[in-house]
Amino acid sequence: MKAVTTKTIQIRTNDFDCNYQLRPSSVFDLFQGMGDNHAKSLGVGVEDIKLNNMTWVLVQMKYKVHKLLKKDTNSEVVITTWPYPRHHIEYLRAFLVKTKTGELLIEAISKWLVIDTKSRKLSKKALNYSQEVINERLSLSIDRLYIGEMKDYKLVYTQTIHFCDLDANHHVNNTKYCDFVLNCLSDVNLTIDTFEIVYHKECKLGENIRIMKKQEKNDTESRITVIGLLDNDVLSFISTVKLLN
Repeated sequence: MKAVTTKTIQIRTNDFDCNYQLRPSSVFDLFQGMGDNHAKSLGVGVEDIKLNNMTWVLVQMKYKVHKLLKKDTNSEVVITTWPYPRHHIEYLRAFLVKTKTGELLIEAISKWLVIDTKSRKLSKKALNYSQEVINERLSLSIDRLYIGEMKDYKLVYTQTIHFCDLDANHHVNNTKYCDFVLNCLSDVNLTIDTFEIVYHKECKLGENIRIMKKQEKNDTESRITVIGLLDNDVLSFISTVKLLN
């Protein structure tokens, strides 16, 4: 069998923002759910590799919107996902979101690492999928994101990490950072073209994270870079959002 899976998913009303566009946090949540379930079917789910003192860590995600999904009382999408062949210590996973008639809405690529749960260091042990990995790749790629000059950033707000921000690993859930980023956007009438985030250091209960941004703009699009800084200016995450003007 090929290591690819497709599923039709119902989009909930609260997955849409005030502009009737899918929230980035909801997009990430859909992808993580699909990825988790598919990894389980391939014999490398969280509980499977936990037996060997390993766990998955999402380090980067990028998605591009090709067409906006219209909010409807019966909004359903078809999501397909598959892992790329392992590259050194990196595991990439692709996602496609389409309408039920096959029209492409979103494509995404994510990068995962495996860490040792005891040492909290990167694991170099190779994980083997129980099915044949296909070598089909998206045109979308992920690259290193650079902060640039700190003088170009301005503080937007400071976020205190609360109980409801945490996941089962007792740190901030990956999807929550998307909300941190979106809360930086001053124009509510926005249309997201591309959303990307890189995770550097986890945030835990009671910590304060300073959310800062810089913005670049031309005739066709705006590019916003958002960073989260913990105490001692430790970088927690960096995100770039391209908005259509």
